[in-house]
Amino acid sequence: MLLRLVKVNNNLMFGRRSSIYIITILVICALVQVMITKYFPLYDLQDYLFYTIGGVTKNESLLRLLVWMVQFIPLIYLMSILFCSNKFDTWVLTRNVSRFKWFISKWIILILTTIGYGTLIIIVYTLVGIFYFPIEFSIGGIDIDHLSLVYSIIIFFSGMIALSSIGTVISSMWNNVSVGYIFFLLLTCVCFLIWNSGTFPSFLSPLTYPISIEFIINADGFIYAVLSNLMVIIGSFMLNLIVSIKRAS
Repeated sequence: MLLRLVKVNNNLMFGRRSSIYIITILVICALVQVMITKYFPLYDLQDYLFYTIGGVTKNESLLRLLVWMVQFIPLIYLMSILFCSNKFDTWVLTRNVSRFKWFISKWIILILTTIGYGTLIIIVYTLVGIFYFPIEFSIGGIDIDHLSLVYSIIIFFSGMIALSSIGTVISSMWNNVSVGYIFFLLLTCVCFLIWNSGTFPSFLSPLTYPISIEFIINADGFIYAVLSNLMVIIGSFMLNLIVSIKRAS
């Protein structure tokens, strides 16, 4: 039964058009990143991927900040569709389906979709980067060790799940998908831009959760970052469960 609910939730979110839109947005973001990184001392495809997928640092150019924000817009919208209460939820729940199972199925889809979306970002950026940067790993590029690379990947994916999780909390407070989506999108973008100015802590800016570039160079603070992302995920799960229970009562 739980697997059937997961499949139903998946069908709610995805369609052929939405897949085309998502890929198009990511390709455009990757091309813009190529244009931006022309002015960076990049040596090969590896450097390009580290600079672009790794995220941004404070006081970055506005264009890089915009690209980082835009690439997550489809994911935020998908999560809004998933958790905003609608008539289809009522239709399912009136067919003797446990609300808790329905809720758990949504969270399974959230995690799987977010991991899949992060993987898609890496694939698209890699395929685009191949046309502009040599594949050979050159000497003199970014100095990393393999453990730091593993840390950065964990931060990237756990941060994306944390971003999706907190997005569902805010979006689920409205019954209207568009209202919840637009509100959360504006809130995260404003917090992100304030964080970039250096006057806002990163834990209050959800778009900073997937930023992993600092862990590529230095693994210090990795455990703190992972625990922070896990706390956001667990807290969001509990808040979503409370909202779901209140709606059922």
